[in-house]
Amino acid sequence: MKRHSQLIIFTLILLFTFTACEEEVYTPKPKSYFRIDMPQKQYRPFAANYCPFVFQYPVYSTIEKKEKFFNDAPDHPCWLNIAFPYFNGKLHLTYVEVDTPEKLEQSINDAYKYSMKHVQKADFIDETTIITDQVNGKLFDLGGDVASSIQFYVTDSTQHFLRGSLYFNQHPNADSLRPVIDFLREDVSTLMKTVVWE
Repeated sequence: MKRHSQLIIFTLILLFTFTACEEEVYTPKPKSYFRIDMPQKQYRPFAANYCPFVFQYPVYSTIEKKEKFFNDAPDHPCWLNIAFPYFNGKLHLTYVEVDTPEKLEQSINDAYKYSMKHVQKADFIDETTIITDQVNGKLFDLGGDVASSIQFYVTDSTQHFLRGSLYFNQHPNADSLRPVIDFLREDVSTLMKTVVWE
């Protein structure tokens, strides 16, 4: 009986030792991102004597005229950035005068080429056709950790061609940027649909 009691006591001490000395297991928290409060959608017209078109752009952005392109003057004075300071990003706009069918074809091919430069990092590339009375064009959505998630072009197919690319001033991270990209995509689509050539 004494041996039986000793065995029970020894078992209890052993059990208590293993449970009392159990190390706390660290469980990492999942990665999270800051909440971004989106501004109210509202647009204003862009018109400038150095650009042969007008369009609508967001009130929470500013227009920057590009004076230099790699230390040279741009091919046309209508090269712009639409800056989104709240989102730390810019929509780069490049205008090309189209004077021949070959120039139009080259400009469209260049737009596809610039979009496809991101194909190595992109999870997907979706194309949306935009057609209005004034323009026809393509909106490219690039998924994944790419430098430029939104690119587009619009043209009247005879005289005018406008290309755009959205970039953020930070390391590309599709997960953290997704709400902003989705928000600004609507602004890019609005710009494209409101272009009127002059």
